[in-house]
Amino acid sequence: MKSEFKARPVYLQRDDRIKAHFTTCFLALVLYRYLEKDLDNQFTTNEIVGQLKDMNFYCVPGQGFIPTYTRTDFTDALHDTYGFRTDYQIVSDKEMKNIYKRLKSKKSTQKLMTYKKLEAPIYKGFQAFSVSQLSKTGL
Repeated sequence: MKSEFKARPVYLQRDDRIKAHFTTCFLALVLYRYLEKDLDNQFTTNEIVGQLKDMNFYCVPGQGFIPTYTRTDFTDALHDTYGFRTDYQIVSDKEMKNIYKRLKSKKSTQKLMTYKKLEAPIYKGFQAFSVSQLSKTGL
């Protein structure tokens, strides 16, 4: 997994930029872990990262989006878990907006925002996560 998340080398000098870089990398890792957990650990790191990179769409102006990826067990599990389908011949702009809207309101994607006030923040100003809270969730 270490090789899949390229956070190094970091050529940053300013403290605020180092914290921003760390925050971005940390949030990416947390989101990956939630995805892995929601998919019941059926897929390896390489499979998840590779499949997500391959899930592209071709935009047809005024009509919608055409998926350019091949349907796999991973895409089926992703669609089943989060309650949307994008493997149609064409996904209209309206359907794509509805998918975004449903995902925003889905409880599993709101877990990140529903934590109580945390007792041990990783660093000052980044109070959304703590090591103790993440260990309680199994990450």
